[in-house]
Amino acid sequence: MGLAASQARLCMLTGRKSDLEFNSMNLSQKRMDLADKIQGLLNDSGTSKNEKSKFNFENMFKMAGTVLGLAYGGIIGSQIGQSIGGMLGNIFGEACGSSSSGSKMSEDEKQKKLAMLQQEDKKLEIKIKQIDTQHKAVQTEVESVQKVVDKNIEQSFKILG
Repeated sequence: MGLAASQARLCMLTGRKSDLEFNSMNLSQKRMDLADKIQGLLNDSGTSKNEKSKFNFENMFKMAGTVLGLAYGGIIGSQIGQSIGGMLGNIFGEACGSSSSGSKMSEDEKQKKLAMLQQEDKKLEIKIKQIDTQHKAVQTEVESVQKVVDKNIEQSFKILG
């Protein structure tokens, strides 16, 4: 495989790896939301609409800040982006207004809903494991292609030098 083809393959694999990381992050966010729903169900206290909005805005902005920070500033940039995102989430969450919704469910309904949420969590966990497996395979292939690129560069300089 030539240097140009190897570089193109490396770029394609890097894009695929980023897509897998993004999908994994989204699934993890869904699992966190499910965990919040399960906790709310177990606590048997209806959270206000304002608290839910604040939670969703805060996580949404933290996730966006993390992605932008990683893209432009590495790990430190992601931490800064996450804290800025958290502040924006608080601001937007507080602007949503409050409305309480406290409806009581019977114990049987709670158990059914809890079982449904736990089943959904297991599905998400399986999807995350599948994505992690794909991510490891792509990472191995990236390392392999990187070695080919390095070898091509080394041979090119031997010829020229």
